[in-house]
Amino acid sequence: ALNRFAAGAELPEEATLTVFDNQGTVLIHYPDPEEWIGRSIAGTPIVTTIVREANGVTEAPGENGEPHLYAYAPLAGAESSGGAYMSIAVPREAVVTAANQAFERNLQRLGLVGMLALVAAWVGGDIFGRRDTEARKTLVRQVYAAFSTGSVDDLDDAVAPDYRDRTPAPNQSAGLEGLKEIVGAFRTAFPDGQLMAEEMIAEGDTVVARVTLSGTHTAPFFGVQPSGQPVSAEGVETFRIAGGRIIESWSLFGSLVPLTPGITPPAPLAPEAPPASD
Repeated sequence: ALNRFAAGAELPEEATLTVFDNQGTVLIHYPDPEEWIGRSIAGTPIVTTIVREANGVTEAPGENGEPHLYAYAPLAGAESSGGAYMSIAVPREAVVTAANQAFERNLQRLGLVGMLALVAAWVGGDIFGRRDTEARKTLVRQVYAAFSTGSVDDLDDAVAPDYRDRTPAPNQSAGLEGLKEIVGAFRTAFPDGQLMAEEMIAEGDTVVARVTLSGTHTAPFFGVQPSGQPVSAEGVETFRIAGGRIIESWSLFGSLVPLTPGITPPAPLAPEAPPASD
């Protein structure tokens, strides 16, 4: 994507395109991404200028110490991660040569900054949109991990204290404490029980999960008497997220059914790795 942008903007070969976060860590670098991604450029004069002014054009020393012209703009969609910025640096000598006079006029007068802002919105929306999607899915995975292990400590980070269960169990307490009660009841009824997300879809502030409950039913579970046998149930759950925590959920599960003898429930899915930057 960045190669296409560089070609469409007719950038000189010496041009450099950089995306960095509000801590000054390089997220994208063109060219030579392997050398630059993950490196900190915090505290350099140009980074200080970009963070202070957000968008514009300026002259500053480049990566090689020579004078460069910089065009820069904030990345759209990065606000939830603290902010990020995109910059294009071109050696001043290349800009002022006759062969690049048209580029100089576009850069300084005719709105390459505007084009940069559009690309920043596109790239930023893609990068940070995917990051936010995975972050929301991770919160749901933390809930299922609590049911599968019995450990509820991580729920304090994943679920809001005033969380609302829209399909509560009988006599379930309100808020996060009620969810922890359900985890405890589940572990009592199914000591080897697991809740596994077979598939998750995230859209906006909502995550929908297709879930399999499995385990040996050894104690009553909200009115369902134990069979002493391995059982399973399929369900669909919807979670709504705000402020980095789950604030409400809806659940719909089918009946518990015996597992076919000799068939072991599948292992839980490993968390998905975050998407690589383009």
